[in-house]
Amino acid sequence: MRWRAIEGYVDVHLRHRQTLTMLVKDMTLLVQAPIADRFRTAIALANELVAGPGCGLEQRVRACQVVAGLADPVVLFRDAPADQLRSTILDGARALLGAPVAPRARGLPRGRNGGRRAILTEEQITQVRALYAEGCSGEEIAARFDVSRATVYRYLKI
Repeated sequence: MRWRAIEGYVDVHLRHRQTLTMLVKDMTLLVQAPIADRFRTAIALANELVAGPGCGLEQRVRACQVVAGLADPVVLFRDAPADQLRSTILDGARALLGAPVAPRARGLPRGRNGGRRAILTEEQITQVRALYAEGCSGEEIAARFDVSRATVYRYLKI
């Protein structure tokens, strides 16, 4: 759930770059109800989803740092290609949360019909197995490495 929330939050910001930039440039828009209420509610929900249930102060602070850091790069680097910016922002979120950053998979074949990759490097396989042993879900691992859950589970078979 954490990575879906982070990725969704980034995707919404990237999709609405101009609106976000306008809000940042004219902060008076953010204090007007109901815009302010909706904005605060969205941020609070994102913080809650990223932190996860039953987290302590440290995890909640890290989640807050991650959520706070997702929008600024979208505004500051608004001319950067969206896919490159998205990838870099997500790598930063992983680093803040202490998760391994998935190595770039340039040159590796994409899946059928140009979809997600169906293979992982040996280093990635080792990371996948370690993350799974630490209790990460197959879905979260798949999101981190931009592969399907089926690919993750295929590499978890011993």
